[in-house]
Amino acid sequence: MNKEVLVIINPISGKGKSEKVYENSKDKLSNLYNLDEFISKYPNHVNEYFLYNHKNIETKDLIIGIGGDGIIYEIINCLRKYNIQIPIAEIPAGSGNGYFKSITNENDKENTIEEAISIIENYKVENVDLMKIKNLNLYSRLAISWGFISDLDINTEWMRKLGSLRFDLCAIWNIIRKRTYSGRFTYYLENDVSNTIEGNFVYFWACNVSHGSHDTLSAPGAKCNDSLIHISYILDDVSRCELIKIMLSLSSGKFIDHPKVVYISTSKFELEIDSGMIVIDGEKINDKVIEVKNLHKELKILV
Repeated sequence: MNKEVLVIINPISGKGKSEKVYENSKDKLSNLYNLDEFISKYPNHVNEYFLYNHKNIETKDLIIGIGGDGIIYEIINCLRKYNIQIPIAEIPAGSGNGYFKSITNENDKENTIEEAISIIENYKVENVDLMKIKNLNLYSRLAISWGFISDLDINTEWMRKLGSLRFDLCAIWNIIRKRTYSGRFTYYLENDVSNTIEGNFVYFWACNVSHGSHDTLSAPGAKCNDSLIHISYILDDVSRCELIKIMLSLSSGKFIDHPKVVYISTSKFELEIDSGMIVIDGEKINDKVIEVKNLHKELKILV
């Protein structure tokens, strides 16, 4: 008996190519599974769809998200909200696609969709980690950012048609102005021993997996089920030249070796900001305080 699969599509991801990706994949997917499809047409549309259809969604064997990391963020939070325990897969069609890169290490963009279809066809389920934002009851599978990195995500939304080039242009502007952001965060070591850092930050980046995007190795060595949150940050005592060197080494992961970059791993942390914005998996939140912990192997995905 064929498995029942729900396909959720974000049509604006990655220069608006998600629907085309689905059309090119539909015949093969239809040969594998019985498909239902839903196109998210506006903010919060996925949440509305789950509100009225979660009983039917519970009967599915798999959800496939087609788009960027943002559409998977919405799907995961809806699954957790309605306590639906079914695996998810993705066909990446966004600008970043960091999670897919983390689990496949696929370098060739031309092969990415074929690799995704192959994963869906093989239907191998693995339990992986999530980050839970406890005080907001939100969940992240990718990364939480503040400062320079969150600006790259949100302040370039109007340049979506440029694809990943939008991040490069914003990075250049941010280096020129070298804005800093006031706040503090506390992370916890073994036996709940805590350490608090307060001051002016250039950026803060908490990663659940190795890649923040397909070409950014933001947490070298991180695994999707290692029980850890990998955090890097820079304080304001960094020059523009040093910042350029750091940004140019993001793709290789060697930025963590720079003396101005602090890189730590923890299972939980708290962040309170006075300026800037917090971004979760590419989605801005309005809250200024978050309490985050690792949830070990709480999410089912296809790998």
